[in-house]
Amino acid sequence: MKKNVLLIIFLCLSSVFFAIAPKKVPPEEYSWILLEAAQVDFDGGKFGEALNLALKAKENRRLESTYEYAVLEKAITPRQVTRVGNHFEDVILILKERDETEAVQIINYYIDLYGTARFDESIKNLAEWIRQKEVYPEADYLIGKIYQLEGEYVTAAKYYDSAFKNSLFLDVPEQKINILYSQAKLAEDMGDMKQCEEYLTLIIHNDSHFTDRVLLDSFTRTVKTDKPESINNFFLLYRAESRLTLNALHELCDIYENQKQKKRALECTCLGAVEGFTHIHKSLEERDSDYKYDTFRKFLSDCAEYPDIIRWASDNHVWEFFFEMADRAGSSGSLVFASKMFEDLANACPDSYWKAKALNRLVK
Repeated sequence: MKKNVLLIIFLCLSSVFFAIAPKKVPPEEYSWILLEAAQVDFDGGKFGEALNLALKAKENRRLESTYEYAVLEKAITPRQVTRVGNHFEDVILILKERDETEAVQIINYYIDLYGTARFDESIKNLAEWIRQKEVYPEADYLIGKIYQLEGEYVTAAKYYDSAFKNSLFLDVPEQKINILYSQAKLAEDMGDMKQCEEYLTLIIHNDSHFTDRVLLDSFTRTVKTDKPESINNFFLLYRAESRLTLNALHELCDIYENQKQKKRALECTCLGAVEGFTHIHKSLEERDSDYKYDTFRKFLSDCAEYPDIIRWASDNHVWEFFFEMADRAGSSGSLVFASKMFEDLANACPDSYWKAKALNRLVK
């Protein structure tokens, strides 16, 4: 009986030990390796395999975080370590003296990736960040894309929401924009244009030009001067640096137009045209130190010399922004401005589609 009691106690203690002992993920199963394989399967149309790998990547990210936190917490808790304070340099030095090699490797890995400033020079902040890093927004994002393609919109939305909520832990912070674009497209697919507009607005939230009433009013004021030279003056006067929001602006322009918000649609279109123009203008200056803007038509002709600029402008709706700017200017009553802009596009736009559309508009 006594042996049985001791056996039970031993088994209980063993179960507690193994429950709290974190599992170390083998290098060949690191979460980022699994996610890369999932992305390859996704790109190849193997959605089932991609989903399984992405889910496994999520689980292994959690295990990696748990293990690293346990190693670091165990290493920095002893009194001999806490006595030296919380600063990285001091803590790393004492950990090396104590042969805490793995803890030092973990600390240096994240310092090399992000620097010490991200953690406010604090070893405790790093440990807490590692503890919270069990989430894997990149995996959630890929899983969301898989479910969206399969028509499982509610499930896709859940994973997109998780990816966005945990975007602080993205390896590439700019991917947050891609997540928002996917959320906007999903909302559109679900017929929720109000939600779609909210996501698109979030994308351009950090674009100060979008909320700059002085700038937006200046756009429409220049358009309303309605003179042939106004189009040349427009692109001489205005610059706006922000190329990551062009697709969102493009979508919002159509939403405002459908909502009969004509003024807002014109402002948004002008901003998109200016941001596209600014990016291209800067590129032209980098290629030719003597380059200076002369007229809108000359600018279009200059663009025609560079196939990569033509492609970039097409991919980012810049030619369409120019066309819609003329169209919406005309709808607002600025017929002279619109006619001159259509004329320049019809004569010099390097994109044959929008050149033909502008010519057709002139004929009408």
